[in-house]
Amino acid sequence: MILSGFRVSVLSMRNIPMFGGNSMAKAKDPGVGRRVVATVTDLKGTCNAGHEIGDQFYLSCHNPDGLCGFFYHDIFPRLSVIQFGGRYPWWTQEQTVFKYECPDKKNLVTLKLEVLKD
Repeated sequence: MILSGFRVSVLSMRNIPMFGGNSMAKAKDPGVGRRVVATVTDLKGTCNAGHEIGDQFYLSCHNPDGLCGFFYHDIFPRLSVIQFGGRYPWWTQEQTVFKYECPDKKNLVTLKLEVLKD
């Protein structure tokens, strides 16, 4: 089969839903680093991903847990710092709660990211 100028075997396409497959390989979360929970605290407009105030997501660098892909992409660099115990110079020494806003400013969703204690 030729797809956009590339030769692709039918066997390599069997796990792609748009080509009739029924599952995709999933990244396994190795469970390293600190656990982070994100809670929707504010919503202005209507979230196109369907998020509502009070929704919670248990995030890691390996698992977006249903959070909108655009928002996850936007917070990923900071999430990796939070998850692995790093800090930016402007953060307080013991800061464990962070607030971020969705990149969609017309339908603004605000998340509170919180580091869970073990």
